[in-house]
Amino acid sequence: MRAVINSERIVNYLIWVFFVLVFLSGSTILVYIIPTFPLFLIFVFLIEMILVAKMLRVIRKINRIKGVQKNLHIKANANIDLLDIENYN
Repeated sequence: MRAVINSERIVNYLIWVFFVLVFLSGSTILVYIIPTFPLFLIFVFLIEMILVAKMLRVIRKINRIKGVQKNLHIKANANIDLLDIENYN
């Protein structure tokens, strides 16, 4: 999760740097926005896709851990039930 948060900070920082550079350029604002904005959107989209992939990987790990815990719980219950049946007989 820490990597996801850090990459979000980097993306936010890059967005601010982009807009500061564009608006500091003054009279050449349209010259910078028109050619670079589509490239900028593609760049942001790629970073978002990387973030989504990382988040999905983390979610899969969490679900895998939950599944293992559930399986251990079921096995423990099955063993207890078998012991109870043996003691009952």
